[in-house]
Amino acid sequence: MSSTTPTSPPRSRVRTAAVPALVTLLLAAAAGCGGGDRDDGADKVRASESGTPVPPPPRPSGGGTASASPGASPGKSTGPKPTGSGSPSPTGTGPTESATPPSPSPSPSPPSPGPPPPPPPSAARLTSALLTTGRLPAGYVRTTLPNQPPNRAGRPDCVQRLNSLELNRTTYPGAVESRASWAQSRTGPYLQEVLRWYPKGAARAQADNAARVLAGCGTYTLSWPDGDTAQQTVTPLGPAGIGERSWHAKVTVKYAAVTVEETLVLVVVRNCLIVLSHLGSPAAPARAQTLSLAAAAAAKAP
Repeated sequence: MSSTTPTSPPRSRVRTAAVPALVTLLLAAAAGCGGGDRDDGADKVRASESGTPVPPPPRPSGGGTASASPGASPGKSTGPKPTGSGSPSPTGTGPTESATPPSPSPSPSPPSPGPPPPPPPSAARLTSALLTTGRLPAGYVRTTLPNQPPNRAGRPDCVQRLNSLELNRTTYPGAVESRASWAQSRTGPYLQEVLRWYPKGAARAQADNAARVLAGCGTYTLSWPDGDTAQQTVTPLGPAGIGERSWHAKVTVKYAAVTVEETLVLVVVRNCLIVLSHLGSPAAPARAQTLSLAAAAAAKAP
């Protein structure tokens, strides 16, 4: 199928033709061991006595009297019998400790690392996953869309978000992108698919962030260096029921005499984000047709 390149209209493009208005839209739309020693109070050592009586000692000069126990018989012990050896014997036992300290509980083994993340697909692989001309409605041919973005906007955040989705190539670290665009005639309708592969989890985050910003855009003014102006309105349409996550909106640009309308669809499939833009003048193609193309694109995503 041969390619068709829209021709650039004269300076009065937005007032007389739909193609430049469409281009403008595309550009504008764009986480212890051990214990103490035992203190057991050992018994006092008692003096032992022989079997022979001991004569009383001489009376000390200090007047004190010391005498042997009365009634002691020879061969008899007059005092308590010794307990045995002269060494003190413990009167009780203290707490006992094991000679071997208990072994500490083994620490749990660290979890084994999971499989490495899959390598990113090549740009050629993504290109092969794009929609083909044969899958589109009759009359569509490959083309290159012109680039005439506005230089001012009442909601620069909205224009920047649309441009980052549709117009600008991604600069996200590790992301891979491929894109294609078609036209059914020189004045439309136009279709563009942007297919991006992101590192794990980033595709969903990109879609969610875009939907959150665009849902609050409403209507704002666009301006071009040559003095042309237009009113752009983003109307959120909610989930599209495609892929693992999806969202879509209607984007309308009204010039003095021309209206361009686009259906924008965002679809997340695994690590891929699909951005499908389908637009025409004065109205976009049937939404059912656009969603059918978005579902076909999701089925081809790697």
